[in-house]
Amino acid sequence: ELINDIKNHNPFLEMMKASAVED
Repeated sequence: ELINDIKNHNPFLEMMKASAVED
């Protein structure tokens, strides 16, 4: 299911996390 796929790997969330770490 799409929701599961997003939960398993969400590039947008990955970017948000990386951005938060950089900041």
